[in-house]
Amino acid sequence: MHTGEEYTAMLLGATGNVGGCILNLLVERPLCRNVLVVTRRDVREEVRKIEITYPTAFASAARSGGARVLAMMTAAGANAQSSTKYLRNMGEKEKRAEALRFHFLGLYRPGVILGNSNTPSALGFVMPLLHWAMPSRYHSIHRNDLARAMVAQSEQAFLALVQGRNAAAPAVKILEYKEMEPFFVAGDRDAT
Repeated sequence: MHTGEEYTAMLLGATGNVGGCILNLLVERPLCRNVLVVTRRDVREEVRKIEITYPTAFASAARSGGARVLAMMTAAGANAQSSTKYLRNMGEKEKRAEALRFHFLGLYRPGVILGNSNTPSALGFVMPLLHWAMPSRYHSIHRNDLARAMVAQSEQAFLALVQGRNAAAPAVKILEYKEMEPFFVAGDRDAT
C-alpha cells in the first residue's frame, strides 16, 4: 500500500562506522521503501575531497533529483572560520550544504563518537565520566545513538513536509548532543 508518506533514502558513507548503523536502521524502517547506497572504490584519497567535495556533489545531485531532506554529519565546533583545519573543513561542508537550500537540512555535530573503530574503546568508559566538566556539545555519543538521531529526525522532517507542515522557507537545524539526546536508546548501545 502506497500512502504517499514512503520515501527513498540515499546514503553516502555506508561503509563507515555511523553510515553502517544508518544503513541498518533504514532497512528496518517501515516508511523507507528503498535505500540507495553510494560508495567509493579507493579510500586513500585526499581528505578534502572525502570530507567536502564528494558529500557536496552527492547532496547537489540529490537536490537536483528532487530530494527535500538532507542529514549531514560534521563535527562539534564546525566553523568555516576556525583556525583548526578539520573544523574549518566541516564548517565549509555545512555552508555548501546550506547553499543547496533543502527543505530541511539537519547538521549533526557529534563530539567524540564511541563504538567507532577509530576511537579507542577505553574512551567509552572515560568520556561519560568527564561529561560534567565539559560543555554538552562536546559530550561523547555512541555511533548507534548518532545514527538513530539522524534517521529519526530526518524521517520526522520528511513526514512534516509530506503532511504540509514546514513547507515554507528552507529550514536548517544544527543538532549537537542535547538536540540528539531525545533519540538515544538507553541500554541498547550495541544494537542497531
